[in-house]
Amino acid sequence: MIRQLIAATAVLWASGGLMGCDDDADASADAAASAADTGVESDAMATDTGVESDAGEGAGFGTAEDIAYGQALWPQVEARADDFIVPAGLDGWQVGAAPHAPHQLFHANGSDPDAEGYIVIKANYMEADETTLDAITVMVKRPGYNPAAHDWFFAKYRPDGTFTQGADGTDEVGRVPFCADCHSHAEGDDYLFRVQ
Repeated sequence: MIRQLIAATAVLWASGGLMGCDDDADASADAAASAADTGVESDAMATDTGVESDAGEGAGFGTAEDIAYGQALWPQVEARADDFIVPAGLDGWQVGAAPHAPHQLFHANGSDPDAEGYIVIKANYMEADETTLDAITVMVKRPGYNPAAHDWFFAKYRPDGTFTQGADGTDEVGRVPFCADCHSHAEGDDYLFRVQ
């Protein structure tokens, strides 16, 4: 399972890389969003979770719908490991920054971050080896889901596929304010950081 996860790790599109935000990033992003269509499509991977949306205007994160979508996404990402690419310039270990681990491996399921169903995956390791996996962070493009954050769905998984929790115990999945606020500071308008 870990070998498949490693093969399906990490992030971005063919012309860039991903960096993290500082721990002190303001977590005040607007969580307003419209109802979601949970069937996501991409030229490299179809992800139809069959989960109906209960999200609406003002929906937070860690909702029942977010959790169900994230749970349905986990095995699909893992099972389609061979369909993911390593974006240009991101071969091998990359240096991470807080709140992510110091060593990262990146993959994506295509090269167009605006495509519905585009998935960015980052495996976060404590050391530059394949034995210290700390967390797996995922971004999925879901048109209409999260307009305040360019329609990104965020999830942070433990190596076993369960979600990490914030300080208040809420699963870090869906319209996670900290993720959205941090990624809003990325250059350009796609919420993706590029390696400098």
